This record gives sequence, structure tokens and C-alpha cells, in this order.
Amino acid sequence: MIGRVLNILGTVIVLGIILISIPFLVPKIMGYHVYDVISGSMEPEYPKGCLVLVKPLEPGQVQEGDVITFRVSSTSDAVTTHRVVGIDEDKQIFRTKGDANSGQDAEPVAFQRLVGKVMFKIPLLGNYARFIRSTPGTVTGIFLFIIAILLWYMGSLLTPRKAKRE
Repeated sequence: MIGRVLNILGTVIVLGIILISIPFLVPKIMGYHVYDVISGSMEPEYPKGCLVLVKPLEPGQVQEGDVITFRVSSTSDAVTTHRVVGIDEDKQIFRTKGDANSGQDAEPVAFQRLVGKVMFKIPLLGNYARFIRSTPGTVTGIFLFIIAILLWYMGSLLTPRKAKRE
């Protein structure tokens, strides 16, 4: 009986890890980038702490009013998500603005810094995503997985085996 309970607990932990991973893995499999919103510049539509799913696309597919994610510089992997308020095809730049900001961003965004267009948001999961990517979050995930394996192992040791029929 105890062995069976331990097996069930191990299974519940692994299923929990899988379920928690779905909002992060499925979008990536479908070709989206997943980012967490860490500032209030796009509130109220994209509040701090939500996740945004960004679909890569060509600069020519972006229209005024679209919310795009772009690298903050050509030498950085850090990104910002703001609304397009103007497009200059000749200079190959976007003019952007955070919805909660009073004015346009000081620096235009070169087409080559475009990551993609925001397609979806998932409220509240941004803070969780930031934790998962942190060292304590990674250690917690590994620890839970090890606990699940130990529970399965202990469960198998404590589960009585039926005698083989000869």
C-alpha cells in the first residue's frame, strides 16, 4: 500500500512538471518566442508579469498599430516590446512607443532588430517564467524531478510482487 502511494506521488510530481512546462514548450515548438513583460510601459494591455508570445516575421509584414518585440541594440539579446506608431520604409526604421509612456521612444528601431509581432499574451506567467529560468528555479525543478524518481524507486521496493505462476 505504501509503495503504491509513493508511486502515485512520484507520478503526480512528474505530471505537475510537465503541465507547468506546457505554456513554455508548446509555443516554442510552434515557432513562437516567449518573453516575460518586466516593465509597465505597455500597461494595461500587456501588464508587468505576463508572458507574450511573439511570432517572427519580416519587417514588411509589420503595420502601424502592431505590437512588436525588438532587440534593444544590434549587439544585445535584450528585448523590448512596444507599439509601432510609424514606419519609414526609406530609412528602414520603426518608430515605437510604450502604451503607458507619454511620448515616442527616443531611438527608432532598425528593421534588422525586429524579433517579431506579439500574437498572444498569457497573464501572470511572466514572473513564474523568470523564476524557472533563474538558478533557484532550475535547482527546484531538478530537485523535484529527483524526488519523483526516488519516490518511484522506493515505491517499487515497497510494492509486494505477486508470486510467479509455474
